[in-house]
Amino acid sequence: MMINKKLTILFIGIFSLLSFFISSIETNAQENSDKRISGIITMVLVDEMNELVEFQITDSNGNDYKYKVNSSTEFGLDESSGDRWVSTQKKSPKESGIKLIEHQKRYAPVTIIYDGEYAKSVVEREEGKLENNLSYLFSFFLITWIIFFLYIFYLGKKQKVIESSTNFVNVK
Repeated sequence: MMINKKLTILFIGIFSLLSFFISSIETNAQENSDKRISGIITMVLVDEMNELVEFQITDSNGNDYKYKVNSSTEFGLDESSGDRWVSTQKKSPKESGIKLIEHQKRYAPVTIIYDGEYAKSVVEREEGKLENNLSYLFSFFLITWIIFFLYIFYLGKKQKVIESSTNFVNVK
C-alpha cells in the first residue's frame, strides 16, 4: 500500500515537471513576434551597384508582398547544384541579389521571416521551426525512458515479492 502511494506521488511529480517543461516551450514559441510567409520570388530590385535592395514574393493564394533588406538580413538558400549558400546582406550584398534572381528563374519556393517591411531572413521553404520540434522529441524520449525505468523498478519489486513467497513456501 505504501509503495502505491510513493509511485503515485512520483508519477504526479514527473508529469507536473513535464507539463511545466512543455508549457514553457509553447510560451517561448508564442513570444516570437516575427511573421513568416512562404512563396516564390517574383521580383528582385538591385541598385546601381548591383546590390540587393528589395524583392517581391507571391504566396500560394496569389498575394504579392514586397520586402526591403537591411545589413542584418540573413540568407540560407540552396543552389541548383545542391550546395547551400548561407550569408547576410552585409557580407555579400551583390551575391544575395544574384541568388534571389536564380531562385526567381527556377520558381524555387522560399520562406521569409519578416518584421514589418524588412525581411529578417530568406531561406528555402520550411514548414516549422526545428528547435521546437526537437524539444518535443526530447520530451517524448524523456517520458519514455522514465516510464521504462519505473516499469523495471516495479518488476523488480514484484520479483522480490515472488522470491520471498517462494522461499517462505520452500521453508515449510
